[in-house]
Amino acid sequence: MKKFIIIIGLYLSIIQNIFSYEYNNLLLKAQINIFPKLLLFDNNIKNKSTNNTLILTIVYDINDKEKSAIIKNKMKNLFKNIGNYKLKVFVKRYENINLSDNSNAYYLLNSNPKNIKNIVNIAIKHRAFTFTYDIENLKYGILISLAIEAKTKIYFNKDYIKKYNINFNPSIFQITRFYSVR
Repeated sequence: MKKFIIIIGLYLSIIQNIFSYEYNNLLLKAQINIFPKLLLFDNNIKNKSTNNTLILTIVYDINDKEKSAIIKNKMKNLFKNIGNYKLKVFVKRYENINLSDNSNAYYLLNSNPKNIKNIVNIAIKHRAFTFTYDIENLKYGILISLAIEAKTKIYFNKDYIKKYNINFNPSIFQITRFYSVR
């Protein structure tokens, strides 16, 4: 019986690795450095903060549990503060986010469209930012992604920007590009 449990455990571990998404470490490093700073471009961030603290939640599927913990630790080591605000970073599985969640931003790791759209709807209701690792996920309503091309580019989802109802400082649009699926 013990051998059977070990074999099942190894099998599940192999399957998880086969189906887990492959993340580019250079792109992750850039996103970890840039995404939290973008919160400061919300003209109403002071009103959205709680006790001068901003909350960023990294949202993951079970296959990305380890990756989400790595991202969290890197963000926490980089950012004790953003501007005049403390930064708290949490990790949660997609199915553990609900309307009572009070994050100022969600960094969505890859998942299925249903999970992503659920978080997008919650973020829109709370006027919170959504960031994604994969620019292709912008088609599900995520607000911002970042790509490394000849230069690093920040992409805003043109089709959804008004739905988020975030009052951006106009200077952000001088350093971004717009993405549209329409």
